[in-house]
Amino acid sequence: MISDSEKAVFKAFKKKYPELKIYRKKKWELRKWVEISPRPRYYVKNGQIIKLRITGIKNLISLPENIGNLVYLQELDLGWNQLLNLPESFGNLVKVRKLQLWGNKLTSLPESFRNLVNLQHLDLTDNPIVSLSNIPLELLKIAHIPTDNLLSKGQSLFFSENYGDLFRYYQKSPIKLVQQYIKDPQSLTFDEKERLSYEAGHLEKKILETKVHPDDLILNQITERLAIELYNGLKLHL
Repeated sequence: MISDSEKAVFKAFKKKYPELKIYRKKKWELRKWVEISPRPRYYVKNGQIIKLRITGIKNLISLPENIGNLVYLQELDLGWNQLLNLPESFGNLVKVRKLQLWGNKLTSLPESFRNLVNLQHLDLTDNPIVSLSNIPLELLKIAHIPTDNLLSKGQSLFFSENYGDLFRYYQKSPIKLVQQYIKDPQSLTFDEKERLSYEAGHLEKKILETKVHPDDLILNQITERLAIELYNGLKLHL
């Protein structure tokens, strides 16, 4: 019998995505990656959910905040959905050893991702990743990471397998860079300013809008990058 906190996660999924039907598997059956099933499954051992697969859900753009209740998870497969981000509570899944996030819309990982110190396998392929912040050093060496959308310096460090410098290059997350920029813009290095203008998302943009002048160069670079280009060539600034 699973705990009430674990049940609450599935209730949150059902509330957010009413069409979702989640099945319990008495025996965990590994499938080839091409055999995608839109039927979420979980596996229980000793009354604890240790494996969960939710793949191929085309309208799954976010996870419930209480996903962090699944503290006994060891394997989590969230591949081939449409996830735009991961909640901060994701960092509570400290027992996870294998994590599949391939085929989503993730551009970065939350600050709490640093807590997943037991990860031995991480697959981020086919995501538009722009920042490697919050990925532990040892995991950078073995993770499946797409590099097409990284800045050229990040790509260079990755392909040269210079993982120490790669980790240091991405050590400050975009939100940390925003906080530092607000406090003292001149304290950021050239690399940090380049990363901030390239990696900042809508959250960082909103923070800057309340703290810096509307004509601030970095803010305008971020605003321009995040603008949606319309069919008539105009851009919609959100």
